[in-house]
Amino acid sequence: MAGAELPAARAIIGLAAIVDMESYSRGNNSCQQAAPLFMGTSLEQSRELYALANPVKQPLHPQSLLLHGGSDDIVPLDHFEADVLPTSVVSGAGHFDWIHPGTAAYRLLLNTLHNKLTP
Repeated sequence: MAGAELPAARAIIGLAAIVDMESYSRGNNSCQQAAPLFMGTSLEQSRELYALANPVKQPLHPQSLLLHGGSDDIVPLDHFEADVLPTSVVSGAGHFDWIHPGTAAYRLLLNTLHNKLTP
């Protein structure tokens, strides 16, 4: 989501993205608990590293948006402040629905891409 360094981009679209790495790493599901392994350290041991890797602490591209599933158990919606960036939530969609043709989430992704990329 931290795409401010890409000024020519028409959109930066997060698909069920981790928006706040610090908050996410404090969660209880297996993916959240794996965040310190991904980061190579815990939040408590290296707050500076987490801040550098944390999208919510970086300048956002003005065309940033998040597409998220209302039933995403891997990256729960409550791991970040809702007003951080424009977010579209598909009720009942899970984490992988964005890449599964035939789902409402997939259709929203295609429509979003069309709307953002069509001149």
